[in-house]
Amino acid sequence: PGLLQAHLIQCRRVVSGEYRERLVRHEASHLLVGYLLGLPVAGYSTNAVLNAVQLFEIQENMAGRLEWETVDELCAVSLAGVVGEAMKFGDGLGGFADFAQLQGFLSRATPRFKNEREEQERVRWGAVLAFTALSRHQAQLDLLVEMMSQNTPLPECLLAIEQLTPPADPVYTPPRGAARP
Repeated sequence: PGLLQAHLIQCRRVVSGEYRERLVRHEASHLLVGYLLGLPVAGYSTNAVLNAVQLFEIQENMAGRLEWETVDELCAVSLAGVVGEAMKFGDGLGGFADFAQLQGFLSRATPRFKNEREEQERVRWGAVLAFTALSRHQAQLDLLVEMMSQNTPLPECLLAIEQLTPPADPVYTPPRGAARP
């Protein structure tokens, strides 16, 4: 199934210019939100089917669990692709792998969520955080889409983001202590 999916996506990319633009915007949104949150971006690919923006290893505790603050940031990054698509095209068609990855992050939160409502609050917060970051940095996103469309090396992409981001621009951080068990 994975090989068939990869082949179908590759065919669709060749045939549809809008699909290609959606794919690049989706990945650029992941990259930009991750970078703005201070997560270390290892690389990107606009040809990959799954996990096309790679982050360096995320800090886990000894049991492989993630602190709530890290989960909040990863929620925003996971949702950024679909949010970026929706902002441009009115809907988000990609993201199935992102949602599966998001569920994995949520399941590794420590302390564990008390109930489904707390998980949903984290997901909502992630969507709002992604939307806010992308809205406030629309110029960086548009430039990043253009650069990633041309397969510009990651260091050049990051430098371009930094040159367009004012030094006094606040770092986006999830609310500390909100809805904690």
